[in-house]
Amino acid sequence: MSQGNILPGAVAYGSIGWEHCAQSLLRRALSDTHRKKIATPRAGTARKETVHCGKHPANDPTPKNGRSNASNGAERKSDPKFRMQLLNLIATLLGTGTAQADEVVVHLVRHHDTRFIDCLRELGVKVAFAEPYGDPRALGCNRIAQLDTPELQEADFVVMLDTDLAFTRNVRKVFAVPGISAKPVDLPNPPLDTLNSLLRESGINCEPAIVKCTFDSAETFSTNCNGGVLVFDRVHFRQISAGWKKWAAWVLRQEAIVGWYVRHAVQISLCLAMLEEGIEVTHLDVGINFATHLDPACYLPEHNIAPVIIHYHWKMDSQGLIERIGLSEVDRAVGTANSIIQDFRSKVPNGSVLEEFRRKYHSEAIV
Repeated sequence: MSQGNILPGAVAYGSIGWEHCAQSLLRRALSDTHRKKIATPRAGTARKETVHCGKHPANDPTPKNGRSNASNGAERKSDPKFRMQLLNLIATLLGTGTAQADEVVVHLVRHHDTRFIDCLRELGVKVAFAEPYGDPRALGCNRIAQLDTPELQEADFVVMLDTDLAFTRNVRKVFAVPGISAKPVDLPNPPLDTLNSLLRESGINCEPAIVKCTFDSAETFSTNCNGGVLVFDRVHFRQISAGWKKWAAWVLRQEAIVGWYVRHAVQISLCLAMLEEGIEVTHLDVGINFATHLDPACYLPEHNIAPVIIHYHWKMDSQGLIERIGLSEVDRAVGTANSIIQDFRSKVPNGSVLEEFRRKYHSEAIV
């Protein structure tokens, strides 16, 4: 969800990415009947890897202009991909009625172009700034910086989102549930053997429930959940925060066990924190966080559904719109999201963001 982060709030829908992007916080009551607050740190969009079912994920695809997408430092922190994703997220949050602009607080990690910051403020969202957290190899840990945000601490519900998400309809009521809700990981990242080794090393005394991954037959801990959409009520958000921070720092020191999967430290640490606290996670339906970046072999006939929230990762075309995957119902939902995004752009020009995105990732489309 980049290390841009988005935190929603009082209804809070927030999001955070795996790169240095933005986080937003939405604050508002779910409905007249609920009168609840929901906070959601937008998990900005992290740099995701191309993955193949049952195989080790590969690196992000190289941009079509031939430049590597695996750089770090200044280039990564200002990557236009995450700004494009953030605007798409805001477009669909607002366009579906899931959030109002004044409910959104965008947290930017490190430096961003002042034009982009002005664009966000003109949209009516609030902008805050955060320092990166943890190891550059695990940029998803930037989400940890959101845990102390007062608006989130005070919200009745907190919904953490990655920036590479698009909503297709209003789902405010879906998030007004007690406890912690999330979807099991798409693929075995990390593998079950690695999780078991970490659990032994951690000293946590428990027997984790075992479930299947969403898009793979491999098994995983029930608390090993995809970080794209995480939902907390106020009690559990406060309860989990200290442990999540502690285990994030611990996992980052366990490279001998986790190896390449250290990049999933924020996800693994939440898994361990829930186990330590004895918290049972409620699993969201796959349609609430549907991955569209996987190898075609990962999708079975039962996956041809109309997702409510599309998790598209880097899969954007030259117009910064979500790419289709060849499943009729999924593609129909993608079309809905893209229509919402295009309608938003017709009212809120963002030419510089799209131009910078195309220059880096689709230079062949620039005439």
